[in-house]
Amino acid sequence: MTPVTSSFGSSVVAVNLDGFGFSQSGTLNFTNSIGTNGTLKIIAGDNFDADVGDEFQIITTSGLNGPGFPIENDAMAQSLTQGFEFDVIYEATSVTIVVEEIYLRGDVNTDGFLSLLDVAPFVDLITNGVSQREADLNGDGVVNLLDVSDFVTLLTGG
Repeated sequence: MTPVTSSFGSSVVAVNLDGFGFSQSGTLNFTNSIGTNGTLKIIAGDNFDADVGDEFQIITTSGLNGPGFPIENDAMAQSLTQGFEFDVIYEATSVTIVVEEIYLRGDVNTDGFLSLLDVAPFVDLITNGVSQREADLNGDGVVNLLDVSDFVTLLTGG
């Protein structure tokens, strides 16, 4: 895991999760207390390999102040094959994330495979304006025409 900070001026803390086996790990360490009113953005890179239940301490500080970061999963930076959902645990001096669920991105019919059988349900979601995490490939919370390019990329293995 290679944590990196983004702009604190915009109240965003970005953490990049990357690598196999987590033989290397890192944590954002703050000597002062920090506020948690901004957004926590978790980016799962193409080499991120984890199992449900895996925990990663991503921030340590002398104290956390505030209600807690809302979490934002950055699907655009996630692996082309697997998506990850995280639970955030706030403790007095740290923030830990837990892998809650792993799902196959683009598997709109949820049969466990990415295939041409996902095309019709994908088109239905776009047509009806319904959101589904497997089909929201650009991570904006909506399934629409902006997801088509990523869907085609997944289907073609590109």
